[in-house]
Amino acid sequence: MSSTACPFCQQDNQCGVNEITESNPCWCQIKHVPQALIALLPAESINKQCICLACIDSYLKNPLSFKEDRCGQTE
Repeated sequence: MSSTACPFCQQDNQCGVNEITESNPCWCQIKHVPQALIALLPAESINKQCICLACIDSYLKNPLSFKEDRCGQTE
């Protein structure tokens, strides 16, 4: 498991949390990530891999479609 890979799409999550400064925070420290999206993470990814911006935006646009496409869940 790579900490730079999004746990949903496996693409580079573009997280720069390890390089942040007061004047240059990482986007992942600013962007709101819905708790319902975090709840979809596999247990081994929690607090170890950042969800990429594309997956966050995809979830925000259509949570049901995201769950079907990325998690194989249907409601």
